[in-house]
Amino acid sequence: MKSREHILENFNKYIKDKRIIFLFTGAVVLNFIVWFLLYRNITPQEGPIFLHYNIYFGVDLIGEWYRLYLLPGVGIIILLINVYLGYLCYKRHAILAVLVLSLTVFIQAILLISAYLLIRVNA
Repeated sequence: MKSREHILENFNKYIKDKRIIFLFTGAVVLNFIVWFLLYRNITPQEGPIFLHYNIYFGVDLIGEWYRLYLLPGVGIIILLINVYLGYLCYKRHAILAVLVLSLTVFIQAILLISAYLLIRVNA
C-alpha cells in the first residue's frame, strides 16, 4: 500500500503541471461561459421551452426552463470525473492525463455550442 506522502507527492506534481493547469482552467472557463449564457438569455417562465433539437426531427424534447441548466451541470460532473481520471493516469503516463483533460475541454466546447444553439432556438 502506498504511503500518504507518496500520494500527496504525486498529487502535487499533477496540480503543478502547466499543461494540466492550462487545460483545467480552459475547461472551467468554458463551463462558466455556458452557465453565464444560460443565465443571461433564459428567463424563468411558466410555459415550456425547447430542450433538444436535431436536424432530422426538429424539436424533440420540451420541458421546464430550468432543465436547460442540466447542460452545464453535466459539464461539471464530467470535469470532476476527468480530473480524477487524469490524476490516476498521470501517475503512469503524464501524456494520458493531458489527453483526458484535452477531451474535457473539447466536451465543454461542445456543451457551449449546444447551449448557444438552444438559446437561439428558444429566442
